[in-house]
Amino acid sequence: MEMLQGALLVMAVLYFGQELLVPLVLAVLLSFVLAPVVRGLRRVAIPRPVAVVVTVLLACAIFLGIGALVGRQASLLAENLPTYQATIGQKLSGLQSAGGLLDRVSGAVQAMGRGIGNEGEAPAKASPPRGPKPRPPSRSRCMPPTRPRWRCCAVSPSR
Repeated sequence: MEMLQGALLVMAVLYFGQELLVPLVLAVLLSFVLAPVVRGLRRVAIPRPVAVVVTVLLACAIFLGIGALVGRQASLLAENLPTYQATIGQKLSGLQSAGGLLDRVSGAVQAMGRGIGNEGEAPAKASPPRGPKPRPPSRSRCMPPTRPRWRCCAVSPSR
């Protein structure tokens, strides 16, 4: 019972402290990611405050670059959206036309459904295939014999 109360208390603290804890956790994770960069700059004889400022500016530049790239792609998508809608409409109308892919797929699904519905009935006898009987595959010299004639790997019981 105490374990359940403790778990509920932890969940309540995490839920109500979410507004404070999420930025704090993100800051800690970001510090773990940026610490090796600061250490590398310190090895090049750059003072710690300058290394921290350079690292933070570099991280901000990377985030802004990614944001600009995503924003540019979103604006291109918004500009070309009518063209994409027309192309998708044409392709869907081609699929829905008579004899189109969707008709064939739905027909195949319906046929399989009918086949599944007839499982309880006795299947009709299939007629024997017409034409010459297939020959059994010939043995190649590369194929090993069906039963090995050697016993190199056999282990005899110890007495």
